[in-house]
Amino acid sequence: MNNDSNPTKTVNLFSHLYASPYGSKTYQLYLTEEDFYRDYFVELECFKNTREKLNNLFEEIEGDDTPSFICLYGYAGTGKTTFLHWYLKHNLPNHNKLFFNMIDAKEPTSNTTTSKVGIPIFDTYFRNLIKNLFNERETIETLFHKLNENLFSLDEAFTTLFQTKIGTIYKAICENDRPQIIEIINETMYPDLLLLFLLLYSIKPDIISKLQKKMDYITTQNTSSPLLLVFDNIDHMEIEYSNQEFPTKINDVVHYYKQLQPTLGLSNSLAINCLFCLRDANFELVNMQITEISGKKAVLFNPNDLERVFQERMKKFANKTATDERQQLLHYLFERDIDYTKTHFLPLFNFNYRKMVEFIQLFTINGNSKIIRQLLQQLEQQFENLKHQDKRDEHIIRVRGTIYYFLIEHLKTNNYLKDTLLLDDRYIKREGSLENDELENDECGKMNAGRMLLTLIHNKSKYTLSNVEGDGYNEPVGLYYLYESYKKIFINDTKGVYFFECLLALYLCHLKNYSHLITFWGKPIFFILGNENFKDESKLLEKATKNDATAKKDLNEITIRLNSSGFTYLNEIMRHYEFFSLKAKNKKSLFTCMKLYEDVPEFISNIQKTYEETLTGINDLKKFIKQYSGGVEEFEKSEYCFKLYEPDKYNPDDSKPRLYLVRIIDTHISYIDSLRAYILETDVLRDKYKEKRGEDGLSKFMQTVNNQLIEYIEKYVEMLDGVSTAKKLMEFFKENLTKIKDKPLITKEQNVTKYNYISINQDRKEKLEKIN
Repeated sequence: MNNDSNPTKTVNLFSHLYASPYGSKTYQLYLTEEDFYRDYFVELECFKNTREKLNNLFEEIEGDDTPSFICLYGYAGTGKTTFLHWYLKHNLPNHNKLFFNMIDAKEPTSNTTTSKVGIPIFDTYFRNLIKNLFNERETIETLFHKLNENLFSLDEAFTTLFQTKIGTIYKAICENDRPQIIEIINETMYPDLLLLFLLLYSIKPDIISKLQKKMDYITTQNTSSPLLLVFDNIDHMEIEYSNQEFPTKINDVVHYYKQLQPTLGLSNSLAINCLFCLRDANFELVNMQITEISGKKAVLFNPNDLERVFQERMKKFANKTATDERQQLLHYLFERDIDYTKTHFLPLFNFNYRKMVEFIQLFTINGNSKIIRQLLQQLEQQFENLKHQDKRDEHIIRVRGTIYYFLIEHLKTNNYLKDTLLLDDRYIKREGSLENDELENDECGKMNAGRMLLTLIHNKSKYTLSNVEGDGYNEPVGLYYLYESYKKIFINDTKGVYFFECLLALYLCHLKNYSHLITFWGKPIFFILGNENFKDESKLLEKATKNDATAKKDLNEITIRLNSSGFTYLNEIMRHYEFFSLKAKNKKSLFTCMKLYEDVPEFISNIQKTYEETLTGINDLKKFIKQYSGGVEEFEKSEYCFKLYEPDKYNPDDSKPRLYLVRIIDTHISYIDSLRAYILETDVLRDKYKEKRGEDGLSKFMQTVNNQLIEYIEKYVEMLDGVSTAKKLMEFFKENLTKIKDKPLITKEQNVTKYNYISINQDRKEKLEKIN
């Protein structure tokens, strides 16, 4: 809440950016709707666009007695619930509306054990709501009198168990025996309870106000007005499996209600429509369930101007004092350098600003103040350099790497990052080349199945990532079509066990606080089932591998889409120095290793361990490519080699293939070289070293460090040896290394020591074009 309405609460920037009175958590901020709309609400362009789409749908179904089911879906945390409240407040004046937030349906004691045996936790939610209606004794008595008189006409409208208790409930109502009524209701399932409510509503429309708290947009008119039932957040992990038939059951309830009205002699038929709101990743879960429902509609909620929300809130927060270093970091990322953030970090969160804010709060909250200060210094230096038109890559590389390290470490530490997918060495070994199965395993090298699957999905879909909220070309890939390519590499996974395990890991890579790397279409994925998710597909795969055309077709009807987070992992994270550094068990990111241990700086030890880990991986990749038919040149043309596709150019001939091993080496060389720039050009850092060593000692130290870093760069360059398509790049690096060594590192200008830094990538484009 704002300071005026609740002075005991301190509003910090995290809660300010995350503000919402509707979300499941608002950190330290507790808002009323009035507070929110006065102080925090920013009307997005997509609100108007989505409103127009929904209004058009409601105009189409106006006067139609057949219920319509509308799905509003989009990424989590992008404002769907805020939009729904805003929409219902300002639209559909001729509708009665009732809002159910399924987040409230979670039972405190619910767990995977109870969920797995099929106990619907919606039941408790509806019971607690429906109990309030029994205070309306006259209305309840009227309804149960009609039900008791028409028991033989109820057919399947109510469950058999509930029908047997209708007479008992009616008697209890007449005798005002509330304990017995509540006892029976506590054993009643939610379809029965919801049907009861609809029948009560047709008798007394203002009963809505008894079911939930007063909201401005909830109107109670009369039974001639249509009723809109809104079910928000219906796909939470805690409820999705045990209630996977929820939409179809709601559909059944609505149809039974229509049948019972004339039977019970109630008022004219009431038009009812349902609006389900859910995450994009699980849209297919509901989409499959309502396939047979007539009147099914779907609207994508895709806010491409969320940036404005954060910028507006930043401006409002500007008048407050932000002394906390974590808050200063947010200022940089979301205000001073928003373009940089949009390019390098938001794609990892599928352009979900809220998730990124939440992540930054989590990774900076415990004992990282010194590192955060270093990161702020790097950001400040980067910002100043960019402001003065110095756009050297080194300034951007180091900041991005430090944040990437935090990201990967956080996900690994909290078990969000599946070890089987990205961070261990349990790769499948090929038993031989594509044509020759006689090679021993140690001759074949290793290949990470998760990364290869991401590469295949990327290449088969010709994926492009634009800078506009992740929109880009992305053709979903058929499941068997994907497996056909996969099995040529991982030939000892003939039953697809590890294939499905890796796909599940890609989908559930970040269980609690992150984004899916891929999305399934045509198949729901349930977290609690694990590999059981693909039990049916495993049987189909066995038939498909025996050339069963029907099985292949059925498998290809399940398609997989690459998300921006998956692409960024593939393109940026999995080749990054800090990714390999964490595999090597380094405890810090490279640019936070600035301590001196006697004569060996901390960062040298970090580089040595990372180099050894990288060398092992590069040698494995070389072995694999060496025995690929046709060698490196043919491999680069294949679908197994990562390619960049330009927007609006989806022809494979327009792609730019780059071997994973070359991308790793190139990235690590640039990263280590950016450390050279940081050490040689950062006054504060040099002054600290000078305090320890004096002026003469500093010069010798800088010369020694520079030589050590160049030696590691040379070791990485040597890794390119034997890769025929990397000859130009190797020659370019060697030419620049010669130039760096030939030029004196230290010169004196007017008694001022100057360090002559030359980038390893200097004049890269021009030189590579000249090399034959």
